[in-house]
Amino acid sequence: MKNNAFSFQSATQISSILVKTPMYRYQSLSDRIYKWMMDCLDCIETLHKCKVSWVITDQLVRSCTSVYSNYRTIRVAQSKASFIAKLSIVIEESDESCGWLDLIKARKLTSSDIEPLIKEGNEILAILLASRKTAQANLKKSSK
Repeated sequence: MKNNAFSFQSATQISSILVKTPMYRYQSLSDRIYKWMMDCLDCIETLHKCKVSWVITDQLVRSCTSVYSNYRTIRVAQSKASFIAKLSIVIEESDESCGWLDLIKARKLTSSDIEPLIKEGNEILAILLASRKTAQANLKKSSK
């Protein structure tokens, strides 16, 4: 009987990816996502008070905190397929957060410079997309 236990090596590897950016220096991806989430929450505090910003605030809080919390669940994925599914959720929430940040910038809802925050969100999204692509390729290889 084949052992279907999922090796947590890939989940550990993705959490310990060290990356360097001017704003965030070398950090694990998990730490980088946490810092980005906290920076998004700080950005929300700077938004001009109006009906539009209230809606965006609510959505950005939900999506950026979801990126962090769902990324944490990757570490307890019970299978490779579950790992990929959870990673896909993180990708969707990360993309949504980037969209809200773009809207904040376009509508000029803050006087703060949020360009570094948008750039970091897009870089995190790119890393997550590449990780999913690799995980999907590895799943295909292991199922042959």
